[in-house]
Amino acid sequence: MHKNTKLLPNQRREVYRRWREGDTVTELSNHYNVSRPTLYKIFHKARLDVFSNYSSKNLRYRTLEYGLKRLAITEKKVGKKLKKRERRLNRYQKTYPGEMVHTDSSLLPLLRGEAMTTPREYLYIFIDDYSRFLFADILPDQTSWSAAVCLDEALIMMPFSIEVMYSDNGKEFKGAFRELCIAHNLKQQKTKPYHPQTNGKAERVIKTIKSELLKGRPYHTRRTKTTSLCLCTTLQPCETPPRA
Repeated sequence: MHKNTKLLPNQRREVYRRWREGDTVTELSNHYNVSRPTLYKIFHKARLDVFSNYSSKNLRYRTLEYGLKRLAITEKKVGKKLKKRERRLNRYQKTYPGEMVHTDSSLLPLLRGEAMTTPREYLYIFIDDYSRFLFADILPDQTSWSAAVCLDEALIMMPFSIEVMYSDNGKEFKGAFRELCIAHNLKQQKTKPYHPQTNGKAERVIKTIKSELLKGRPYHTRRTKTTSLCLCTTLQPCETPPRA
């Protein structure tokens, strides 16, 4: 018998007897301080000659059948996680330089002293998935023409041929950028909409460049900022690929 029992077995017998003798459910509910649904449950069990309380112990958790069901559910969850991990590893750990190059663009903040109406600049980056070879540039707008100009420069600067360009679904990676990819036989792949984390390598390097360019460096001109970008992105391919 559990501690939250409303009525004891002898009280259940008395309630059932009084109900049979003509007492209303409302009167019994007020007298015993229990709800009407509780009384209806008592009457239903009483017709089956059951006045004792059921045990609060759920014995199904101790059965072999329940254990096997739980094991099957656990195996299914673990299998999904392993498949997801395998897809992630296959997608992001490439085997040679140029197999996939990640690209992205981002709005740069204004320099100290610049007016809010000053035209903004945009950072474009290209990073190799395997070697982490990085190319970056700053352009005055975020259009497909600017992205195509950066891609053309990246194809010259990167010391290996590129097979796949991986980007998000931004407008700058359409139009002229797509045409240039076709002209150079580059396969273009894009992230799932509203899932920028799938292009994490590009997102991470943009965050790093921004922090290095702006943290503790009060640039007076945009040309100085661009020169600093060229210095901090002069990176060579790694001999061994870092872990993703």
